[in-house]
Amino acid sequence: GVLLVERDRYLLGNSVEVRAQLTNAQLEPLVATEVAMQVIEPDGAARTVTLRPDASRVGTFAGRFTVTKEGAYRLELPVPQSEVERLTRRIQVNIPDLERENPERNDALLGKLAQGTEGKYYVGLDAAFGATAPLVDQLPDRTKTIVLTAVADRLWEQTWLAWMMYLVCGLLCVEWTIRRLAKLA
Repeated sequence: GVLLVERDRYLLGNSVEVRAQLTNAQLEPLVATEVAMQVIEPDGAARTVTLRPDASRVGTFAGRFTVTKEGAYRLELPVPQSEVERLTRRIQVNIPDLERENPERNDALLGKLAQGTEGKYYVGLDAAFGATAPLVDQLPDRTKTIVLTAVADRLWEQTWLAWMMYLVCGLLCVEWTIRRLAKLA
């Protein structure tokens, strides 16, 4: 048998059409109501896709599935009337790079997004800076004043911490001096 796909690379969300040309043990076209194919996803999960016979060609089976994860997929079809043989095919699924494929600005979508968030969308710098009111004046004032009633606990005002810092600095200076005198630095 032969396991066929349109191409080896797909984009995430694409539909993969699979065709299988199968023969029986006597090398005659296989006659069956359906054939089960295993699709092993990139994370190791397996799902079964049923391939149905093609009415125009005896021994040809077709099916489709949608790729939902990025990575390498493995298609495995057990050869009918065989216990150990499998037809395998690998396909690679990538995430589409929409910004490189279509680098144009979508004004309709950006305008809809601005309208949905109660904002304003300007097409170009002239429209933004040539508006009736300056752009800065159109931004709502969201300043807040928070009054703290408790006195902040100042860590540096505690005397034991200051003495600890003096001790650490002194030890570092002594260590540096010993290294200089022993010509280790």
